[in-house]
Amino acid sequence: MRVVRWCLLEWWLLVSVAGDGILQLAEDLLPGGGFGQPNLLMEMGGIIYESAVTSSTGTELFRFDGGSQTLVKDIQSGATGSGITFISVFNATHFFLSANDGVNGIELWISDGTTGGTTLFANMDGTSSSSSPSAPVVNSTTHTFYFSATVSGNKQIYHTDGNTFPTLLGGGIPGLSNPGTNAMIEYNGILLFNAPSASGANNQLWAWNGTDFYILKTICPNCISSVGGLTNCGNGVLFTATNITINGNLEPWFTDGTSAGTYQLLEVNNGGSAGVSSIVYDGVRYCYFTATDGPTNHGSELWRTDLTDSGTVMVADLNPGTASSSPVRSRLDPYNGLVYFYATVPGASHLYSVNSSGIIIQEESLSLINNVYIRAYSVDRNVYLSTENANGTYGQELYRFIPSCNSVICSNGGTCVEQAVGQGNFCSCAAGYSGTTCQTDINECSSAPCLNGATCNDGANSFTCICPSGYSGTLCAGEPLFFFFASFFFFLSLCER
Repeated sequence: MRVVRWCLLEWWLLVSVAGDGILQLAEDLLPGGGFGQPNLLMEMGGIIYESAVTSSTGTELFRFDGGSQTLVKDIQSGATGSGITFISVFNATHFFLSANDGVNGIELWISDGTTGGTTLFANMDGTSSSSSPSAPVVNSTTHTFYFSATVSGNKQIYHTDGNTFPTLLGGGIPGLSNPGTNAMIEYNGILLFNAPSASGANNQLWAWNGTDFYILKTICPNCISSVGGLTNCGNGVLFTATNITINGNLEPWFTDGTSAGTYQLLEVNNGGSAGVSSIVYDGVRYCYFTATDGPTNHGSELWRTDLTDSGTVMVADLNPGTASSSPVRSRLDPYNGLVYFYATVPGASHLYSVNSSGIIIQEESLSLINNVYIRAYSVDRNVYLSTENANGTYGQELYRFIPSCNSVICSNGGTCVEQAVGQGNFCSCAAGYSGTTCQTDINECSSAPCLNGATCNDGANSFTCICPSGYSGTLCAGEPLFFFFASFFFFLSLCER
């Protein structure tokens, strides 16, 4: 077993500066200190969809268009609420959600964002018993939606193309009557998920390759491995697992989708539980998570990894010593190459951001409490969060954070351009680069500009054609030299006549 322990107990990346962004109330759903509790924020087609509470509807499906929040549908009529537990975007026009209409139990619904287009998609066993769909995963290549559901007491994996009634994936996992899968992810065409082995060891790492089920890795042969938190980090999947035989309780693990490529990264808490949770990918280079390196070192703080041992480090000890700042999953969200998070420091809780250089910015000076969810909104380039201002003026409501260019580092010569108040900011990229932070070198060879079988070498806002023998010119478009000299001598012979 491959184990690397972290010994640099007093080194981290923190460079902390103050931002000058603007935090403002987006809308007060329950005026007078009531709690609208926006949650599960998800964007589709430039609209944020969320669960939220009003006194007349209970917890229901709402939408926010940048100006106001409006009810999409009162799924369970009256003030009881439908108890939405997830909202998962399926394609450009539809998303799935779980909800209870008071008749069918907690089942799978589908919505196009309109009242009429929000309908029950499947009552899995046709009764009022709840199948409680969970662990939603979308394969955008095959247009397949996977989820876990309980039918007749048996929790299995189901799938649908968004048009037909969900079916049991692969006929069910062989030898397992109730695998109880609650974590899944699709990576490179393979569905990775947790389930017990046939011998009864709990929560090993399984895979489905489109044809067969198989155990990708037995994390701990004779113990509960607690596989969870499966997150695509670009060049692999980061997840949490426990193997007590190597003193690794909820430590960071990596997989590339193969058995040999599945192993524990460094042991964050030597001999104890690191408590790794809240994994999120910044979309550029790093996966961030919360963890502790031990009760005598630091509390639960922000860490990150580039999926190597040496690149797995604590970002900052925001709440110094053994106390915890406690950033958590619903309080982390990537945007413009930044990861926004909510953390507690001595005396207050604030909104922070961190970039790939390890610079942490306290984005606002107000003290926030009860932060539940952060979501970037690409249409107006602002960040939205469900929080309560500690001054007690409003309950937990939807707030808009308008970041400044202090928060953004544009790569490769890009320049941050601030817009009018409420319009966020963006990176204006130098020629040859693209991406939210200009991190992507545009491949000028993608259009195949070189001719006659020449090799194209991409450069920074340029390309070079390596011509095959006999051809010349910038694009290798010149006639072969053989024909040039043949024509020259032909005309020369005519002149001699």
